[in-house]
Amino acid sequence: MKQNDIGQGYVHVYTGNGKGKTTAALGLALRAAVAGLKIFIAQFVKGMDCSELDSLALFSGSINVRRFGRNRFIIGEPEPDDISAAREGLAVVRKVIKNAEYDVVILDEANIAVYFKLFSVNKLLEIIDQKPE
Repeated sequence: MKQNDIGQGYVHVYTGNGKGKTTAALGLALRAAVAGLKIFIAQFVKGMDCSELDSLALFSGSINVRRFGRNRFIIGEPEPDDISAAREGLAVVRKVIKNAEYDVVILDEANIAVYFKLFSVNKLLEIIDQKPE
């Protein structure tokens, strides 16, 4: 590792159609938890139970998951409650990053929230720009 790589703070983007984005992010979270780091996961658009979160229960002391979606898929136009939930999540993430209490912050399905116009890409980028080094 080069000296200038230490403390950089990285941004990973997992995107694409179909499965695998959340699984990749959860793999990063599990690896970080085993390394003794604290992880915050904000899940946008999702509110339904899913088996992928069951594995995180083993790491409840290291991984905090908050869900900012309703118990349904968005089909067509989002409803006002979908928008409110996502914007609440973005506000929580802003505080989490500002307070620097977690080593890893994951914004699961943030790109999907932008796609459905639950919040703007500019709001998302502002929060990413605020991350500590």
